[in-house]
Amino acid sequence: QNYRSIRVAGTLQLNKGSTVSVWIYSQSDASYYVQSESGFSCQKLTPATCSAGKAKATTVAAKPTKPQKPCQVPNGANADLRKNIPGRRGWTQAKNWKSSGNGYLYNAGGSLDEQTGRFTARTDGYFFCAAQARLDGASSSSIFRMLIAINNRRDTNNGLHVIDGNGGTGLR
Repeated sequence: QNYRSIRVAGTLQLNKGSTVSVWIYSQSDASYYVQSESGFSCQKLTPATCSAGKAKATTVAAKPTKPQKPCQVPNGANADLRKNIPGRRGWTQAKNWKSSGNGYLYNAGGSLDEQTGRFTARTDGYFFCAAQARLDGASSSSIFRMLIAINNRRDTNNGLHVIDGNGGTGLR
């Protein structure tokens, strides 16, 4: 059986409440599947800040105490698809992720809505996001794209984008 792998990764600057999601585009193939071995992750790179101010060391009876830990909002997820997704011509959203089941899958702070496939930034900051998709039954003559879209906008100039395919040239 024919299959292709396509992947995209990079850093995104996101505002609190912004979402990112994975989309796959097929120029002409309507008979492929996004295989369940496909994955999606997004993790905040910079520490969260706290509006309560900076933690200060205090003294009690001339004995210093440890500073309080700064406020941190857990914000990261690593997930695999729960099951194969049938593809179609045009855009297909990868959703129905699973973020548990082994030691490598997680959903810190509930940032990933597994059903909708949307990861939500809980704070402003820089995030490293990556997606990898295995496309089973993918035609060698079709062009495929993958997009990690910001706020569900399927625009190849919005978020992270990759294109793959030979367009039927016979070159591989």
